[in-house]
Amino acid sequence: DLASAPPLPRLSASSAAILLSAPREVSGTASDTVGTSGASLLTASVSQSSATQGSFNVITAVLRANAHLYPSTEVTLSGLLGAQTASTAALPLESVTAGAFEGAAAWNQTHGTLTVRTLRLIAAGEEVSFSFEVTNPPASQPPAYVEARVTSFGPRQNGLLQPGEAALSTAWTPLAVGAGSVGIGILGGEQPPEFARREIGESTLVDSAVNTLTVTLAANVPLQERGNITLSSIVSETPSGIIPLYDLHATFFRGGSGAWSREDGTLKLSLDRTVHPSDPPLVFSFRLQNPKCLAPPCAAPSVSVELQGGVKAPSIGVPPSPMSGSVLGGGASLSWSATRGPR
Repeated sequence: DLASAPPLPRLSASSAAILLSAPREVSGTASDTVGTSGASLLTASVSQSSATQGSFNVITAVLRANAHLYPSTEVTLSGLLGAQTASTAALPLESVTAGAFEGAAAWNQTHGTLTVRTLRLIAAGEEVSFSFEVTNPPASQPPAYVEARVTSFGPRQNGLLQPGEAALSTAWTPLAVGAGSVGIGILGGEQPPEFARREIGESTLVDSAVNTLTVTLAANVPLQERGNITLSSIVSETPSGIIPLYDLHATFFRGGSGAWSREDGTLKLSLDRTVHPSDPPLVFSFRLQNPKCLAPPCAAPSVSVELQGGVKAPSIGVPPSPMSGSVLGGGASLSWSATRGPR
């Protein structure tokens, strides 16, 4: 008689649950019974925020089961291979359905698995979601084949399983790519990192004049704190040294300045904060002296920009890319402009 039997000892996560294999369902009625032979995921989808190689990627899973999921139920995603994020027992979860899951998950980089645990009862038919961030692979690869499985040992009281309540474990269920997901699949990394906007302009063409150069940058990867941005192929009469930055985002760089090398023709900048692809473009200015054009017409050099590393993902980078706009060519002479005085 189960009613008169003493409480069962607490089972560990390695204890065998009853495997209730069932094909993936796309519709059906949620059951109030735990451990029924039809236990399955009614909804199973996954989406991502970035398809860019080496970029941060927020992956979101949406699930709905046809059975109650009691506290300490494990939800495991598999097939997440290629991510650069190191294994950890406490990968933070984001955008979690209110109170449904613990605040961190167990992530295994080698096997490409993520395991989360429920904190409260998730009723049969209730749709829940959770998100987590990993770093995309450094090069393109076939999209991941992501599956999910739910394993529950039934309700507990004072940490002990309750007699008469069946356990459940759904079959591995393929996750469809959800609406709004970026890219072809999950963790494919099909987009190379690049500056979507890389523009430079100048304030004057006058020979030997001080020229204000304005740069506008927007990338499809985060411009990370402690990341380095280098402008190269610059020709100027300004001696080497630290030069101040101006304009909208000058304070985004360490010391509000950059290291200028006349000999190398480079301006090196170190970021003091992270600028995400969703943020407004980065805009800053600096001043250099124009060269003297000895044999007009003088061609302005084509300046290049590159990105290297950062505090969170050192592998993120954008190779040298030519900027839109040519500057520091000079070629104009200083002259008075005719003005119309008062009558």
